[in-house]
Amino acid sequence: MNLGLTVDSFTSAIIAGLVIGIIAGIVNWLLGLLGISLGQGGLLSWIISIIVAALVLMFGASFLPGLKVSGFTGAIIAAIAIGVIGWLVSWVLACSHQCQRGSTEPVTLILRLLA
Repeated sequence: MNLGLTVDSFTSAIIAGLVIGIIAGIVNWLLGLLGISLGQGGLLSWIISIIVAALVLMFGASFLPGLKVSGFTGAIIAAIAIGVIGWLVSWVLACSHQCQRGSTEPVTLILRLLA
């Protein structure tokens, strides 16, 4: 599946993930110093977050030999895909946490998550 981002190997993916995480942390910290918060919610915040994530991916790809991004559009698609996967992992972990707290009915879990 070509989502605009390719890595040469598993090791390159791990290194790219670490470097991109560090770069994203620094960028979010710098934006926080400027008074710009990306976690406020809303459509504009979501669009800005995706653009910042795409720029971070492109910057990381510029000096990591095993990471390739196919242009800005590819970086946007990859940022959205990474965001969706992150959301799904968070959702699964939240479901797992709810199951450990006693409720094992799937309908109850879904209703609690939607509330």
